[in-house]
This record gives sequence, structure tokens and C-alpha cells, in this order.
Amino acid sequence: MACLLGALRLTLEAEEPLLAEQLLSTLEAVLAEGAARTPPIAPSGVTQGDVTFLLAQVASPVVKSSPRLLQLLMRVVPFLTLTDEAKMEVLIGHFKRQLNFSRFDLEHTADDDVQLECFCNLSAGIERNDNGNRLKQLLVSRGIVQSAIRYLLVYAPPAK
Repeated sequence: MACLLGALRLTLEAEEPLLAEQLLSTLEAVLAEGAARTPPIAPSGVTQGDVTFLLAQVASPVVKSSPRLLQLLMRVVPFLTLTDEAKMEVLIGHFKRQLNFSRFDLEHTADDDVQLECFCNLSAGIERNDNGNRLKQLLVSRGIVQSAIRYLLVYAPPAK
């Protein structure tokens, strides 16, 4: 896993979107297979720094200009946090600024829009299994779901 992540890092740093897409597709397949096993096979050699690096790539011009690359990145990152709450915390912490919905309404940048969209895509793609449930439970315990519900209750237009 560390070898694939190292190669992915190099392709992203070299701004090679096609190679990065191919590597992300391969990573997604390998990680999905490991996650589907009982018990799941956690990816080895993945550090919090790897998760942080990949999340930071959302802001890079190469990734932002490639919807497919962005989508693949948001599919792969949750798999990298598999069974590791500290990595899940890194993932959630990355989006914390955009998840303050009232502040987001008052002031946000185009990059904030991209980050929030990425969080939505990432959330929609969380696996429907025990591993995905752990990440979902962490999102609930950190108050993110409750915050979103409160925001919607206050600001959503009334039903007709």
C-alpha cells in the first residue's frame, strides 16, 4: 500500500492527472476488496500524513480541474482511514471549517465550496458496512449530523 501511495504522491506532485486517476482507480479496487473481507483488512503503511496530503490535494489546480480525479480521491480517502479513529479524525478535521454551516453562509470562498462539495461526495460514498458505520458514528458523535439538522430546521424553506 505504501508503494502505491508513494507513486500516487509523485504523480500528484508532478501534476500528472491521468496517471493519478489510474493509480486512484487501482487503489480503490484494492482497498474495497480489503474492506469487504471479514474481518476487514486494514491498509498497512498508511499514515495520518498520507491522509492529510491527499485531502490537501483537493485544493490543487490539477485535482480541482478534474472532476473524475476529485471523485476518485473522495472514494479512496475514507478507505485509508479504515479501523483507525485517529485517521478518521484527520478526515473530519479537514472539513471542520466548511461544516460550520452558519459561518459558511456568512462567508465562504470558492475553495470552501469545493471542499464542502467534496465532503458531501465523500459522505455519500461511505461504505454501507461495519467499517462505514464506524466513520458515520464518529460523524454523529462529533455533532456534525446534529449541526446539519439544526441548520436545516432554521434555514430550510417551509414545506408546501
